[in-house]
Amino acid sequence: LGVQFVLEYDPRLVTFDNVSKGKLTENWLAPVIHPQPGRLGVAAAGIDALSGGGSIAVVRFRANSGIAPGTVGSFN
Repeated sequence: LGVQFVLEYDPRLVTFDNVSKGKLTENWLAPVIHPQPGRLGVAAAGIDALSGGGSIAVVRFRANSGIAPGTVGSFN
C-alpha cells in the first residue's frame, strides 16, 4: 500500500523542516521526501492497511524571520 501527496506553499513565508510518519503509518517505511522551494512531494509505503482515524504524516514548516504580524499564507 502507498500514499503520495504534494503540498504547495509560499517559500517567502515558511521553510520546510521535516516529515515524519503519522499514527496510521507508524509501521511503514520512512517517507520519501522531495523538497523544492514552494513545493513538497512526499511518498510512503508499507504492508499494513490503513484503517480507523488518524494522521498519515506530520509535516513541519518553520516561519521565516521578518514576516509581518498578521501575514496570511496557504497550503495547497
